[in-house]
Amino acid sequence: MALLQVLGRYPGVNFQVVNNSGRVNFTNIKNKRPIAVTWGVFPGREIMQPTIVDPIAFNQWRTEAFGLWTEQWGKLYEPDSCSRKIIDSISESYYLVNLVDNDFPKGNCLWEVMDDMFARRNLNDKLENKQTLSEWIDMHSPRN
Repeated sequence: MALLQVLGRYPGVNFQVVNNSGRVNFTNIKNKRPIAVTWGVFPGREIMQPTIVDPIAFNQWRTEAFGLWTEQWGKLYEPDSCSRKIIDSISESYYLVNLVDNDFPKGNCLWEVMDDMFARRNLNDKLENKQTLSEWIDMHSPRN
């Protein structure tokens, strides 16, 4: 939640946050259209292909990403083991996030975003903020 709380200070940063179930799928990418991030440049050749962030594809990719935790790592351990329980907990409680700093000429601000996020998380802890990420998203999502 702290990340989303600070991202408003960085209008040049696009983001998307999804959870394993897909219930949380929050982005600031207008109309959920793909955005170019970089280009495939190879020595002695023209630019070959753009690298894009596509919110729809990113949401589809979440199944594969979270599946790696449970289907690959999780199956290495017995179902009742502490290791398996940790992996299952991560799969159910973590978020898959992408951040794109679109202000290339200005320099990378993503480390500053991370520093602000950790400071905000510490403040939330001090304030004993009990609001969930889903509640925060519901409060800050545009109304249809």
